[in-house]
Amino acid sequence: MATAKNKKIYRGTGRRKNAIAAVILKPGSGKRTINGRDFKDYFHSEVQNMIANLPFAILGNAEEWDVEVTARGGGIAGQMGAVRLGISRALVANDAEVKPALKKAS
Repeated sequence: MATAKNKKIYRGTGRRKNAIAAVILKPGSGKRTINGRDFKDYFHSEVQNMIANLPFAILGNAEEWDVEVTARGGGIAGQMGAVRLGISRALVANDAEVKPALKKAS
């Protein structure tokens, strides 16, 4: 499983429909921001927040990473999918062995 033991920063870009999300993943305490706002404020429903954080739910390591996202374009649903893909790509950049688990769940 991917762990946040090293202090590197990982990046991932997600695209869905017309939305693009640039994700920065770094070891931390589980803080999540998108365009300077908390995920829970940006994604108004709990379901949207859950879908955006799905890669962490699959791997069970949500509290090990801080996430900063810059999202633009599209609507909220497109941005939600772009964020999910960007997080997945950043996690794979950290540990390529998690790719099959993330791919199976997508």
